[in-house]
Amino acid sequence: MFQRTPHWAMNNPNYHKEVNPGTIWTLEHLPYYAQWMRFQVFIVRDGLIARYAGAAYLVYLGISMIRKRRARGNTQTVGQSSQQNFLQGIATEVLNPKTALFFLSFIPQFVSPAKGHLILQFLILGAISVVLNTTVDLVVVGFAGLIAQRLARNPKLIERQRTGGVGMIGLGVYVAVSK
Repeated sequence: MFQRTPHWAMNNPNYHKEVNPGTIWTLEHLPYYAQWMRFQVFIVRDGLIARYAGAAYLVYLGISMIRKRRARGNTQTVGQSSQQNFLQGIATEVLNPKTALFFLSFIPQFVSPAKGHLILQFLILGAISVVLNTTVDLVVVGFAGLIAQRLARNPKLIERQRTGGVGMIGLGVYVAVSK
């Protein structure tokens, strides 16, 4: 069933926008991509879901910062080994919906049926993205370790963390109520 007129309840400026060949191929061959695209265009268009989820997460982080202040010098998650922390990091990254959103939203515009095998194009672009992201993550981890050691020697760390927690809660409330 095709819709002949724009949706009456929600005006969408992209309704008549031309769809590129890579996205058309993806719509035809990738299971559930059409549902995802429909959700993205008509439900997430205004960013309400992302804004409220982000605001709730900021408030959660702020409360966690206040409640679970770490003692000085403790840079490891309590009760977990380095291997458990590493595996938790991998699981978090693999299950992160932002990764799937990125690949499903960004990469199709660079895929062209005229340039050859489309799945191979997806795999190559995805592999490039993974290598670049991993490189950046390793650099961040290296610097984070140095910064954590310096902060662990700072006697005012707990008070600053409490202040940071209150700031995160304030930022979450601001994000939720602002337009």
